[in-house]
Amino acid sequence: MRTTPVLAVLLLLPPALAAAEPLPGTPLALIAKEKVQQELALTGEQRDKVAKLDRKADGADKMLRSVLEKGQLRRLKEIVVQVRGAAALADPEGVEGVELSKKQSRDIARLWADEELDLGMFLKVARFKSEQDRLRFIRNHRRDAAKKILEGLSDEQKKALEKAKGKAFDTKGLDLD
Repeated sequence: MRTTPVLAVLLLLPPALAAAEPLPGTPLALIAKEKVQQELALTGEQRDKVAKLDRKADGADKMLRSVLEKGQLRRLKEIVVQVRGAAALADPEGVEGVELSKKQSRDIARLWADEELDLGMFLKVARFKSEQDRLRFIRNHRRDAAKKILEGLSDEQKKALEKAKGKAFDTKGLDLD
C-alpha cells in the first residue's frame, strides 16, 4: 500500500494536532477570523453560513467557495499567500499566477509533508513553558519550511508569488492559531 506524504503526516501527528482545526493561514482557518471577514465585507447571511460551516468536514473548502463571491474568494486567496508565503504553494490548488513544473509541485509537496512530519514527531516529545511558546515554535518551523520552498523558485516565480499577495493586509496573529 502506498501512503501519500500528507496522509503519512496526519498519521504521525499528535492526536490533538491531527484532529485540530485547519492549519493556520488556510482559507478555512482564516475565514473564521473577524478581521478577515471584515476585509472581505461578508454580508450577515454569509457570516451566518461561515459560522455554521464545519471546517473539519470533507468538502468544507468547496462549501466555503459556494458561500463567497468571486472577488471575496480572490481576496481570501491573496490573504492566504500573505499569511503562508511560499508554503501556500504546497496546497493542492497552488497559487494562481505561479507556474510550477510537475517536479517542483511534487518536490514542494514532499518537502512540506516531510517538514510537517518532523514537526509532528518533535511535538510528541517536546515540552514548552506555555501554549504560546508551542504555537510560536510551530509558526517558526513552518516559516523555515516556507523559506526552503522559496529557495527552489526562480526569480520569475518569486515575483509571481509576491504579486499573488495583492493589497497589503495586517496578518498579525493569523498564523498562530
